[in-house]
Amino acid sequence: MPSTPPKKDTGKSYILIWSILIFSAYLVIYEFRALDHNIYFNWNYIFENVSRSGIFILFLASILLSYIISDTGIGIDKKYVLPSIFLGAFLLGAVFWSAPEASPGVATYFTEAKYLKEYGISTFIRDWGGKLDTLSDFPVVPFIFGLIFRFIGESKIYIQIFTTTMFAGTGVLTYLIAGRLWDEKTGIYAALFLLSFPYLLLKTSFTLVDVPTMFFVAAAIYATLNAMETWGTSRDMGRIWILASVTFIVLVFLSKISAWIMLGTVPAIFLIYYIKRGTAILYPATLISLLSVTLITAFVYYKIDVLLKIFEYYLDFRIRLQSFNESLWSLLFFQVSPLVTLLAGFSFYIALKKRDIKYVLLLAWFWIPFISLSDTRIRYMVPALPALAIMAAITLNEIKPERTKKFVSYSIVICSIMLAVLLYLPFTYTFSSMNIKNAAEYTNNLDIDRIEVYAAFPDGYIYNLDMLLPIFDLHSKKDIATPKYRRNKPPPDAIPWWWSYKFPWPYYSKETSPESAIVIISPRVDQPPPELLEKRLEEGYRLAKVYSAGHTGINNPYVVRVFLPVKLQSP
Repeated sequence: MPSTPPKKDTGKSYILIWSILIFSAYLVIYEFRALDHNIYFNWNYIFENVSRSGIFILFLASILLSYIISDTGIGIDKKYVLPSIFLGAFLLGAVFWSAPEASPGVATYFTEAKYLKEYGISTFIRDWGGKLDTLSDFPVVPFIFGLIFRFIGESKIYIQIFTTTMFAGTGVLTYLIAGRLWDEKTGIYAALFLLSFPYLLLKTSFTLVDVPTMFFVAAAIYATLNAMETWGTSRDMGRIWILASVTFIVLVFLSKISAWIMLGTVPAIFLIYYIKRGTAILYPATLISLLSVTLITAFVYYKIDVLLKIFEYYLDFRIRLQSFNESLWSLLFFQVSPLVTLLAGFSFYIALKKRDIKYVLLLAWFWIPFISLSDTRIRYMVPALPALAIMAAITLNEIKPERTKKFVSYSIVICSIMLAVLLYLPFTYTFSSMNIKNAAEYTNNLDIDRIEVYAAFPDGYIYNLDMLLPIFDLHSKKDIATPKYRRNKPPPDAIPWWWSYKFPWPYYSKETSPESAIVIISPRVDQPPPELLEKRLEEGYRLAKVYSAGHTGINNPYVVRVFLPVKLQSP
């Protein structure tokens, strides 16, 4: 009698177990959300008005949807993988463009960008760090923002398109890096996991340097890998990749101080290829190192006084703002998917078991920065998030059978996207910065050319609300005037960052006009206006709008009032 062939394992026997694990993981961190230390996207705030039954339904629906998708057998032709990764990441990032700016740090980046737009590239380079003040970040990303303003147009949407393109490009690079060092499936799952970080998805909306810096780090790694790989087969292509590697290494250096430690990935790549190919890689490795160091040294020599000031401020900032630091464990379990973190942690065991020397790259890219930057700010780790996605993909690729693997990856990504779209994004609409966005959009529709913007707050107030004036300008399509008026002095217990930056006020300062609309940003609705406005408002203006959304992670709510000339009717 012929034997019955064994049934093919479709993975259904494991899906229930994984469903319970994924569902339980999210419920556990929901119950322990008091451990989240994130300043802006803290789970204690996000889930404040969400019931347990709502959370239960959200995660259950995500898992059921993942099961249905994994059961369809839908796949993507290999030749469409790269454009699918890019387009999918870009469209998902674009969903979050309606979010208001979360960080007042946007003011410095926007001001630098506008300075280049107004005065040109050479003036920007000459004045950066001098007349054009800077704090703790370097000039490359604001420089790119400025080029966008100068040659495309001064609008936040163009910055968002650029930043989202950098996010989508990082997804492609994550796929390519993992595919080159491990295999294509690891690359696909790594790119997919990059979409499972709600914190990162929100970042695509903001005028900050974090997402572009993440792209530069990933591009430097991929270019260096290709330089090592192609040198032995094609010297011409090898030279091109060497130049690309040097370019992106320098861009990383000129983007953000906290990203410098992630340049440790470059010698890690040299080590990997030295073990693989021996002394044949010494020439490209030496060339990359010498060219990078030479260009960086030239910049340091040219701006040494500025760099010393930045380092002094950076160290003082870290000491004085320790109460505003965020635990990076909060990043691993709340701001990215907890399942990705668990899978990534298990990858260390897999690498040891297989004696995988390639894992050295991930040690340099993620684990060393994580240990070094622990208990600082979560945003410093953004450029290392692709490494976390790759580590999780390495573990996932060990799971059998294929359908279970798909179900797990879909569940993780869909749960995270549902959280980001249904909870994170609406939560940002309660930020006080939404008041600025709404007020600017309201004045954009007025039949008026100039908007005068002022900050009014009492003496002794620890936040310098003048820092918010450029953010209004970022959202506005009008001619912005901030005439000179008496500005408060910092109190002894002032938040240093809010008071340290010196705006190039001549670019803002313009004369007042009876035809202008007047916008006042203040801690409360009844805050008296600056003295020079009292008579003008009393005699020729009326209060047209008050915007007062008041929730923010750093507890400095502010309202925005819009005053219009009496003769002007509201739209």
